Amino acid sequence: MMQHHKPATKGSLLAALDIGSSKVACLIGRVSDDEGSLEVLGVGISRPKELKTVPLLT
Repeated sequence: MMQHHKPATKGSLLAALDIGSSKVACLIGRVSDDEGSLEVLGVGISRPKELKTVPLLT
């Protein structure tokens, strides 16, 4: 089922986090206009020396 979200308003801060098997990446941005354009404020990428498997809690 597709979820619909309210569009972010101008000035809103947004963050994205991608946790993969070989790296972790993040992006921080701000909505810069009423059409939803994004101004990128920062990005980061880390390649962990050791990734540990954590069991999922159900």
